[in-house]
Amino acid sequence: MHRFVMGTLALLVLGPALGALDEPKDKPKADTRSAQEQLQALMQEFNQKQQEAARVYQAALAKAAETYADRFMELGEKHPDDPAGFDALAWVLNYGARSPAVRDRRGKALELLAQHHASNPKIGSVCMQLMLDSAPASEKLLRAVLAKNPNPEAQGLACYSLASALKNRVQRGAGDDAETLVKEAAELFERVGAKYADVKYSRGTLGDLAKSQRAGLDNLLKLAIGRVAPEIAGEDIDGKKFKLSDYRGKVVVLDFWGNW
Repeated sequence: MHRFVMGTLALLVLGPALGALDEPKDKPKADTRSAQEQLQALMQEFNQKQQEAARVYQAALAKAAETYADRFMELGEKHPDDPAGFDALAWVLNYGARSPAVRDRRGKALELLAQHHASNPKIGSVCMQLMLDSAPASEKLLRAVLAKNPNPEAQGLACYSLASALKNRVQRGAGDDAETLVKEAAELFERVGAKYADVKYSRGTLGDLAKSQRAGLDNLLKLAIGRVAPEIAGEDIDGKKFKLSDYRGKVVVLDFWGNW
């Protein structure tokens, strides 16, 4: 009797499960997309995962830089005249661009580099990190390298970077100093072309880069933030002639468009 009851209970418990095994499962729907469409979807899915991984990596790298920043800075301060001190300060500049927490230490690192390492032949790579930096300490370092470094390559990189930094300041709005900055930037780009044209950087030379940068300086002053806009004359969509100066003192939105 006991065995009969246990067997009955087992059937009651396992019965639904065994029945479920006999039920046909839903078959996956066939992918009706073309092979090219499937490939594009697969690539898009992978790229999305790749971007997510890159964001995680950058966040982890910034966190690691924040953790080690004080130690690198301390080493650079304790051994300012040692090659290891130079590399430690260069590290602070490199990773300071990636981590806001390290960025606060850049000013001190720039000061120490200008004071102790302006003549270091390896400083050219550091100079190229400063071509868009408008901080006074960055400009001080570039001018120190240009004046003191005996290495032509380091001089050329400092000269090009300083010219680019001055140009960038004008583009961001330099006010009354714009004309002076444009003039000096032009002289520095011309100096690069005359003395350091063959210095290699990235996939080209400083001469090619300086020539390209110099070409845009002539109109930069006219278009700088805070300057009077150059005259524009044309016709509206109704054929009526107009000039930009007709609207002086008013808020004007310019929309340049065309059909090709």
